[in-house]
Amino acid sequence: MFTRINSSGIQGIGAYPVSVEADVANGLPGFSISGQLSTEVREAQERVRTALKNSGFQLPAKKITVNLSPAGVKKGGTAFDLPIAVAVLGAFGVLDTGGLGECLVIGELGLDGSVKPVPGVLVHTEAARAGGLRQCILPGENEREGRLIKGIQIIGICSLKELVQTLARPDWKSTGQKEETEEEEKDRSCEGDLVDFKEINGQGVLRRAAEVAAAGRRGGCGGNARPFDVRQCGNRKIYGSLPYPHDSSWSHQRRGYRDIQSLQRLRQASPWASAAF
Repeated sequence: MFTRINSSGIQGIGAYPVSVEADVANGLPGFSISGQLSTEVREAQERVRTALKNSGFQLPAKKITVNLSPAGVKKGGTAFDLPIAVAVLGAFGVLDTGGLGECLVIGELGLDGSVKPVPGVLVHTEAARAGGLRQCILPGENEREGRLIKGIQIIGICSLKELVQTLARPDWKSTGQKEETEEEEKDRSCEGDLVDFKEINGQGVLRRAAEVAAAGRRGGCGGNARPFDVRQCGNRKIYGSLPYPHDSSWSHQRRGYRDIQSLQRLRQASPWASAAF
């Protein structure tokens, strides 16, 4: 039986669509993956095989062939683990994948069947929305990050078992819509609350600090400066008067910075990040 699942790979600071195709046939039992793969993607067959076993899926001994298309593009990262597992379950008929035609699937698998976070979720999700997909199944730890992209339904999954149980429900496409995140509330609260920087008098030191922070453009003033919560001193007004990154005219640059931060999330969490950079 043949199954195709939508996924995506990272190329530079963008994402490109990848079709994860799986086929199960009679013959010498084995598990092979093709499609110009990096080492971590080749190792996915062991992670997927063990995760399926430890999740309680006893699959018959068959010849399993998985292809990541387009085959001419180098595939890297561990985000293909989950879509490979879903494609294999669909090929065996264990999972009904008919409703996944407009859904993106990404995620790394642990040997116990848990779904681990992956970097670049914003890039994956935005590419899926641009490609006309309606849903995105991703690791539960990345769900809050994925919901920053509007116009696509985000469904967070913490384990392979949970994914199968979710897709077994007839109303699974209505799940995943949750309350607005704190970041989104903060972004919206800043809109329409700007004053002209030239209207601010006095506070020479604070004005100079704000100008230097804004000139850096590294994450905007929000990344280089933090106003103290001291009332009646004008620091909140100075902070709010800077058009970047609050002004909607800079939204495309904000998305660019945000995508890069998403891609670098796991590196920044590494204890060696500060030493290496």
